Amino acid sequence: MRCDTDNMRVVFLEYKSDLLPVIAGLYDAYASQTAGLGPFPPSYWESVFLRPDIDPRRDLILPTRSGDDSESMLAAFCWIYTKPAPSHVYLRGPYLQPDDPDIDSLLDISLQEASRRAQDLGVEFIEGRGVHQPWIDAYTRLGFVKMGAYERMKLFPLVGTIRSREPRTEGKIRRYSGTSDLPILMKIFSSAFSSHWDYVPPRPGDWDEVFSSNLFRPELLRIAEEGGKPVGYVFGQFIPDYTLPTLQAVYLVSIALDPDHRGRGWGASLLSSWLRGVYEVGARAVELDVDFDNDVAKSLYTGYGFKYLRTEQVWRKYFN
Repeated sequence: MRCDTDNMRVVFLEYKSDLLPVIAGLYDAYASQTAGLGPFPPSYWESVFLRPDIDPRRDLILPTRSGDDSESMLAAFCWIYTKPAPSHVYLRGPYLQPDDPDIDSLLDISLQEASRRAQDLGVEFIEGRGVHQPWIDAYTRLGFVKMGAYERMKLFPLVGTIRSREPRTEGKIRRYSGTSDLPILMKIFSSAFSSHWDYVPPRPGDWDEVFSSNLFRPELLRIAEEGGKPVGYVFGQFIPDYTLPTLQAVYLVSIALDPDHRGRGWGASLLSSWLRGVYEVGARAVELDVDFDNDVAKSLYTGYGFKYLRTEQVWRKYFN
């Protein structure tokens, strides 16, 4: 498929495995200019595009410069996927050098093609993220709406002397005991986040897949109980961190409290217990995303040594 702009002609390549080194190189050029992002080897990108929720022939977008079909002309890449929210499409990328001379055209072409493919899937909207100003400008030009922003934070090194924090009410914190806990977790998740703009109703199959993955271990989930009733949880999973090749890293996927049980110290108690569990399984780095305007949560994280890495704005384009 070809696409012409005022500045250049673009061809969208079909995915082939021998493009993986080029894709990895493009991402490395983007990551080197973005706080807290490190390079990934071609094997990582192969694992991304072989996920069951991604069809690289349909979802991977590979624009080339000057209308040349040569692999060496690959100028950017991005991809879309619907899981875990079939009502909308997530966009990752476009990844290219922030100082690319054709950056505006490449961003516009990539976003236009991603939006077209999303519309073909019949979804309500497409959602992407922007870190650098050219990405934010492109979203604005193409009719995307800013929904909010997340701050990425990182704790490194994680040490084994995490202080314990007890809640101000009687209760206990326990580990994950198996799939019988899934309804409990989904109920707390819904009560905690149902009014948040980024809320996606939980589906049992998706949650079961998370906790049956080899990236998860029972030590990476804690459930708070007060008066015998589950009132909160925190869980994470291992993530690849090729900037720390000899260490393991964990991403804090979600921490949630029932609204009626907030302000009682459960957040600090859960986090301290969970961080000790992360240390137990051998991880020495932790990353998380927190709402840009959630000062209470950011204060909690910084109190445990988390440092700010970058801000990612979330943008959506709605389809009527």
